[in-house]
Amino acid sequence: MLCNVGEVGEADTRLVVATPSGQRLGYGFPLAALRVGTGIREGWPAKFAEVGFRKFVSLGNINRYSVFRTTAELRGEEFFLDELFSEEHVLFVFSNAGLQEAGLSDERLRLSLLEQQIQEVESHGKGFTAGDAGLENKNINLRIPRTLDPADVTIFCSLISQADKERFSVGSFLTYYQVIEYCIDKIFQIEVKKLPTLELDTWKLKESLANLTNEVSRIGILDQKYLSNTVRRSSFEDLKQECLQLLTNTGDPQEAHVSWFKALYKVRNMVVHNQMRFHRHAGKMELSATNKVLRRACMEALFSFSPPIEQ
Repeated sequence: MLCNVGEVGEADTRLVVATPSGQRLGYGFPLAALRVGTGIREGWPAKFAEVGFRKFVSLGNINRYSVFRTTAELRGEEFFLDELFSEEHVLFVFSNAGLQEAGLSDERLRLSLLEQQIQEVESHGKGFTAGDAGLENKNINLRIPRTLDPADVTIFCSLISQADKERFSVGSFLTYYQVIEYCIDKIFQIEVKKLPTLELDTWKLKESLANLTNEVSRIGILDQKYLSNTVRRSSFEDLKQECLQLLTNTGDPQEAHVSWFKALYKVRNMVVHNQMRFHRHAGKMELSATNKVLRRACMEALFSFSPPIEQ
């Protein structure tokens, strides 16, 4: 896969592993590194690099990714790989056996890369959002969305890519928010089936049903009951602070102890139902910073979504 991970140098070859297992999945090679082998160690890294080079240099890939647009420009000439293709990209080479052992299909792999803000390049010259891969110990650590249906994974890849490329911040916000809506819709389906089996009086049953039909309450259930114990809660705290700042800027300050999901839902309602505020508070109602932390929090929720196992 040819991807963009943000700024990269020729010595920035990275090992890609599944977390927390540490299973080796493959390597990411800056195209400039494949010219002289900078940063590519002997052994498995060199073997992966050779396979990647041989598989990548094909007529189909030259037509799709090359910075040259006609074959006449190539005829009779010799080029290094980083001259034929843009040197700002990274060639990822994965092991089929490693992906299979980690439980990563092609689409799950794409979603895991997107979670790390590694953007697949579609073709040369086609616009894309610059990546921003998170590096830990010089490795790229990919999490695995185990609880998602395969068809849903494909949809999420499309949604997140769409939101990342969206020109208007409102569109990005609403698309990222659909990740939360997906999780709480699953929660409703699970929890509503439990109600007939519970020994509740009429008022308690009515109260429970009201909680399930209330969107902000379901996000609270997601937060308290449906996230794995490995969830990185700092993502939600960052989102809360950004939402509180945004609400303060638009004349609707909230108490500091409000939960992240109530602060988010306040902003969501304003975006959906009161966009006149955007125009009344020109310069103060800027969603780009909010979208950045919302993306991170939504992906955290998606990758940590863990419905209880039925007994």
